[in-house]
Amino acid sequence: MKSRRAKKNFGKIFYLALLILIVAGLFFNFRSPIKGFFSEVLQAVSRPFWRSGHKAGESFSSLLAWFKSTRSLFDDNKALTEELRELEARLADRNIIWEENLKLKEILNRHPAEENFILGVILAKPNRSLYDTFIIDVGAQDAVLPGQRVFAYGDILIGELAEVYDKTSKVKLFSTPGEKTEVVLSIPPTPGVGASFTPGVGGAVTMTAIGRGGGNFEISVPRDLPIEIDQELGIAGIRPYALGKVKEIISDERDPIKKILIRGMVNLFELKFVQVEAR
Repeated sequence: MKSRRAKKNFGKIFYLALLILIVAGLFFNFRSPIKGFFSEVLQAVSRPFWRSGHKAGESFSSLLAWFKSTRSLFDDNKALTEELRELEARLADRNIIWEENLKLKEILNRHPAEENFILGVILAKPNRSLYDTFIIDVGAQDAVLPGQRVFAYGDILIGELAEVYDKTSKVKLFSTPGEKTEVVLSIPPTPGVGASFTPGVGGAVTMTAIGRGGGNFEISVPRDLPIEIDQELGIAGIRPYALGKVKEIISDERDPIKKILIRGMVNLFELKFVQVEAR
């Protein structure tokens, strides 16, 4: 009941307001004073809406300016971040160059003054070239020939030149599978062992190391020959160069021969430079 009455009252009010507007329009068209009056009334009624619209426009402009400012800050931050990364990369590159220079100085200082070596950069390591071979940037233009010895860190003999091209060479490592290298094993003074040295005095035993790949070797020796873990072996010659260290001893009481596994002195996969002994 109340809703019906409200609807009837609303209808009456609506038609009354419409009638007033029609009458006002007639007076507005024919009476200038009344026209001015109604203009003022309309302006007064419209003024709050104009103000609201103006404030809304100001708010929208402020919001747009905020978005533009935020976007500008984001772009500036992105540019600064990229610049920082570039500087960090340059710094890291300089640190690497500095470390490599120190290594090169250390390598060059290891050579005796009378020895002449050619520094070579490794272009391809065993994981990118044939098994246990290097490709280096030293070639015929540097007056090198197959068979010349190749060193790591200045004083560790690791192989020799197998093939020489115009600007590059292939280095065949002593640890190539099946490759045989004469090595020397120093024996501490131990009474009553072996015939290659004087009992109780100690000495050196020459034997053959066979490459197993990846910088590893193996040798077979009499079971009663005293050998210890981490004992060093050298390459036989007038000046013995270090070959590697004993890492594992495999023996059986029923077998008179025991197998010695040797790990090379350098990690071949970490090398960046080698030195070729010049003729």
